[in-house]
Amino acid sequence: MSEIAKPCHGTIEINPTIIKIQNPFAVLWNAIVCWYYRAEERRQMKELEPRLREDLGLSDEDIFGEMSKPFWRR
Repeated sequence: MSEIAKPCHGTIEINPTIIKIQNPFAVLWNAIVCWYYRAEERRQMKELEPRLREDLGLSDEDIFGEMSKPFWRR
């Protein structure tokens, strides 16, 4: 069974016997949803308490590096 692209996953497995064409509006919508969640996760990461950052193994440099990325970049 083939897997259709899901927002934020970046991998597409294609079964050569089955070709599915996605609606371009659905692809665009998935990209927008992915960008929204990515931006929201980065915002939440910025607001983590220092104790939680330490528990996750994240330094201030890691947080800053992630926050400086545009929303469309992984």
